[in-house]
Amino acid sequence: MQEGYECFVEDFRQRLLEATGFGAERIYYKKKEEYPVTPGDRLFIKRREAGEIAEICALYISDLYEEYCQGAEIEGKRLNLG
Repeated sequence: MQEGYECFVEDFRQRLLEATGFGAERIYYKKKEEYPVTPGDRLFIKRREAGEIAEICALYISDLYEEYCQGAEIEGKRLNLG
């Protein structure tokens, strides 16, 4: 499962990068153990930044992966996992 999960995370991140046109530093992944510790892995999207203030959206990517494994689709198609 871990290999499929890692492929899912990277493919999902790549799709977000393409859809938003953001640089790689604005969409990044953190495991649940990384600071700050949370109940699940997160994919962060830094939407806006003004000085020292940033607007950041965090997605619990493991929850999305579970939904994907149960048949959920993104934009009407399955992700490329391999």
